[in-house]
Amino acid sequence: MANKKCLVACAGSGKTTFLVSEVWEQYRNDSVIFVTFTITNQKNISDKIIEKYGFHPSKIKVMGWYEFLFKFFILPYKADVIPALNGKSISLCFDSDYTKTYTTKDGKTFSKYKKDDKKKKYFTQTWGLHKDLVSEFACECLATNKDSVARRLNESANIICFDESQDFGETDFKIIHLICRNFKGAVLIATDPRQYIYSPSKYHGKNGGKIHQFIANKVNTKRHEYVTIDETSLSYSHRCNAEICKLASLVFPDEPLTQECKCPHCATRRMEYFSIKGVFAVKESDIERFIEQFSPLSLIHSRRETLTLIGKYMTIGDSKGTESDIVLLYPTEDMAKFVFQDRSTLLKPQTKSKLYVSVTRARHCIGIVYRQKYRFSNDLIPFWNNTYIKI
Repeated sequence: MANKKCLVACAGSGKTTFLVSEVWEQYRNDSVIFVTFTITNQKNISDKIIEKYGFHPSKIKVMGWYEFLFKFFILPYKADVIPALNGKSISLCFDSDYTKTYTTKDGKTFSKYKKDDKKKKYFTQTWGLHKDLVSEFACECLATNKDSVARRLNESANIICFDESQDFGETDFKIIHLICRNFKGAVLIATDPRQYIYSPSKYHGKNGGKIHQFIANKVNTKRHEYVTIDETSLSYSHRCNAEICKLASLVFPDEPLTQECKCPHCATRRMEYFSIKGVFAVKESDIERFIEQFSPLSLIHSRRETLTLIGKYMTIGDSKGTESDIVLLYPTEDMAKFVFQDRSTLLKPQTKSKLYVSVTRARHCIGIVYRQKYRFSNDLIPFWNNTYIKI
């Protein structure tokens, strides 16, 4: 395995499984740090480690991005940025409504803090670090402690793996730059730029989600390739069948195709599955019957939606890292128009990514709810009914 590698993958290609397998084959007795974003995927990584090893080795640590930054970048060096933090405890403040500015009644915008007032910029009055500024504050800590941070990482692990790395924003890139250039061990970075729906900060910048491009343009140089970019090893989906892959590819026509894996193992698994297969529209009046018959994983856009849900469900964001034989998607109206009537419908970047993630959670079938309130017809995919089971 190359010392440092960025793997550009499609959904269902086995990013997490690949990372765990590489660690098993190449670094079985070494100290490893796995970093990801969602709690769901942290559990998914831990489950795959136990599946591979039979137990969870103490040398393998699985942590979230915030925990990683707090442990290696923030807590040891916070007083170098704000001396008043010396000896003080800090916490993470999940204030999703926080903004750096405020707007007056006459529409003028002002900063909430003076330029050099880092306490007011980053912290609440009780030393809660604003969630959206964690990476930015970590970079402040890094600025005067690069050698110390690098040494701390080198003493703690032989390999660092980043899963779901498309979720990095521009501020996070500075952290990755240091690790790619200064960490002496191996680095594995797995990314699917089409699944960029979750960012640790609302201030992710215009290049958020494009970690592979950042590595190619800013980490690697003409004289030295610090990180090998691999766009082939994870280019086929072991999860999704051909019809689901086709719909997923239509969401991102300018990206490489999402293609089903046709290896003997995947082909046999699909042949041995005898329930419903394909892509269907599900009328609102048929939702209950569809759920009773197939027990799908239901995906919703937001917990704020006023829906009557039956059975197990998740938000699209929380579903990353999961999969199910059958998925039932409750789409936004823009998603629905794209799926049912017009594939040229312009979708916002995050909406496209959420649609791609939703579709590719399904192994064999995805049902997409068609609501009576829609002002457009379904011209593109078949409606499901109780007798229509495609094998």
